Amino acid sequence: MCHLVLAHKNMQVEKFPGDIMGPIYHSVRIVTNPLQIDGPNITTSDRPGLGVDVNWSIVEKHSM
Repeated sequence: MCHLVLAHKNMQVEKFPGDIMGPIYHSVRIVTNPLQIDGPNITTSDRPGLGVDVNWSIVEKHSM
């Protein structure tokens, strides 16, 4: 969502807020390098794609 907001200048996030803060509510992280969230500020990565690496062993452990 952060990448989408940065890519489109007229997303109107003040009028239509999203769930960018969602990761701070989860008890398990499945990425090894999560986005840096500091209150209302989020630092996006300059790495390719979403900028994170999935820890597939944690995904396997928590899959149903």
